[in-house]
Amino acid sequence: MPLAFRLDGINPNWTCAVAQGNSFKLAESYGSVLRTVLNPADSNFTLGNPLTADNKDLLLEWGGRHVGGIRFFAHNPNKQEMSVVVKSNPAFKNIPETFAKIKLTAGQSSWFWMGKFGGITESPEKQVVKSVYSANINTVYLNNKQKVTLKKQEMIK
Repeated sequence: MPLAFRLDGINPNWTCAVAQGNSFKLAESYGSVLRTVLNPADSNFTLGNPLTADNKDLLLEWGGRHVGGIRFFAHNPNKQEMSVVVKSNPAFKNIPETFAKIKLTAGQSSWFWMGKFGGITESPEKQVVKSVYSANINTVYLNNKQKVTLKKQEMIK
């Protein structure tokens, strides 16, 4: 039987999502509240922000799963530079575990790709097209024929 859910306390600056089984859907929020209807008997579910950051002011939009990582859009609404750690939310079991350390100047917006060993700032001339993981290295191939190596480091808590 479907039930209505109301989750309060989400960050209104970050994309919201609902994951149930293998399904992952973006969800609309109203301020800090996410409302949805689910049938909890179907399978386990997760509600909330699929991406988080260590600065609540960062505007953070989900861009989708992409070649072994996650693509996202970030905007710094502040009047000073912002250095931020962005991570996938471990409560969402059906998205990759990823993180990136990003830096945005005042008012700057950018697209990023992040994998489990770090992230890359993207642009039309520099987009991730392939990602290959080995034990301690993530080799990322870009559309401009460049190759970037991200080395394993401790996941930022």
